[in-house]
Amino acid sequence: MNPRIVTCTLSGYGRTGPYRQMAGHDINYISIGGALGLIGDEQGRPVLPLNIVADFAAGGLMAAFAILLALQARAHTGRGQDIDLAMSDGVTSLLGMQISRMFAAGHPPPPRGEHPLGGAMSFYSVYECADGEWVAVGAIEGYFFEALCTGLGREELIPLQRDPERQAEIKAAFAESFKSRTRAEWFAALRDVDACLTPVLSLDEALADPQAREREMVTTVDGGRLGPVQQVGVAPKLLGTPGAVRRPAARRAEHTDQVLRELGLDEGRIAELRERGIVA
Repeated sequence: MNPRIVTCTLSGYGRTGPYRQMAGHDINYISIGGALGLIGDEQGRPVLPLNIVADFAAGGLMAAFAILLALQARAHTGRGQDIDLAMSDGVTSLLGMQISRMFAAGHPPPPRGEHPLGGAMSFYSVYECADGEWVAVGAIEGYFFEALCTGLGREELIPLQRDPERQAEIKAAFAESFKSRTRAEWFAALRDVDACLTPVLSLDEALADPQAREREMVTTVDGGRLGPVQQVGVAPKLLGTPGAVRRPAARRAEHTDQVLRELGLDEGRIAELRERGIVA
């Protein structure tokens, strides 16, 4: 009826393939897609990254990306199209760097806990501080590692950074050093020396952090009778056409009648659709 329409169906496993009729949730899609088996300690179980990877990154964001691609295509061809997006496909797509390295090397990546970015190396890990809180270290490059070791008073470790046989020794030394101060003290001491060290913040701490506040990742909008309502801010900062959160998230069926009226339906037709359970 309208060849310009773009539609997108989002499912766990897509419309084709042997798993297309299987039920599932984020945990299932990241296990089939290959991400879950890579995340965790070498001696422990796979670690669950909440439902961020499949539901939001491989699902929601990938769907938005696909729809924008289809709209761009329509601008050139005049025709819309249907999009079949499987969250498990999206998960595999997010692993593109790891997959490419596996193909180039001719063997699978290291098992859990043994990947350089999965906790195997001392310079990319987390350490507990004196107050029981944690810091994250991402000093991959040599000059970052040198700054880290210097800040910790462990200059003797600098030449050992990438020695696979000495990683346990370096981790033990780092762990001992970090235990000597609180998380806040270490961050204050190393934040300005390019050591790639940050505090591991709880969610409420992250939202209260000066970085999130200055970047407007927490915003307050008028919720009408609900009063001021806090919302997550807009992450992409389009400097020419900046986005803004203008209203709280809609309640279920809040705008049904308004949308249907804009489509030309009268009150009787709207009531009929609601009675038949077609709209909420």
